Amino acid sequence: MHVEPLDDRTAAVIGTWRYPGRFSTYSVTEPLSRELAVVVRDDDGELLGYGVLGADARVDGLDEAEDTVDVGWGMAPHRMNHGLGRAFAAALTQHANNYALEQGRALLRAVILDWNEASLRVAGAVGFEPSGELTSLDGRFIVLTQPAGALVAGRPAAEVVNGAVVLDASAASADGTSSVAGGHADPLVVAQEAPKGPTR
Repeated sequence: MHVEPLDDRTAAVIGTWRYPGRFSTYSVTEPLSRELAVVVRDDDGELLGYGVLGADARVDGLDEAEDTVDVGWGMAPHRMNHGLGRAFAAALTQHANNYALEQGRALLRAVILDWNEASLRVAGAVGFEPSGELTSLDGRFIVLTQPAGALVAGRPAAEVVNGAVVLDASAASADGTSSVAGGHADPLVVAQEAPKGPTR
């Protein structure tokens, strides 16, 4: 997976995504801020989803907090429920961690609707823990936080090793993958390093 800056063409595509049923609240109806938005693509270049930091990640009633970076993400509707959520969220969480550390911020914060069990599980798998609740016009949200640079699923926060973002850098091999007993690829390798660009 690759994390890269959001461009105008991709933003237009994301603006056409419509989610079914109660997930429709996740449909992007206003332009995303280009400054703090990124996209995640698979190794074939197909768009998996987007991530936002700051105001675009906050819901009504959630105020900006000092020393905190708000994080939000949305996976392409047709890519949901295909086992990609943890790697997708890990890549975006690492991006948010990098930004938070660059900005001297101490905490990452995400808000997820209380009925979205899959997204809550994914957030927990990448190190977010419940820290409160918030009720807005869109429903009841669980507020989740993690310290910037914190452990992700019990492992050191992801690091770039040989061009791949891995959650456990100590287990990475020279080819940028990590392995487990029996020689099988470990899914802890979650993303290729994003190309350097003008965004942070």
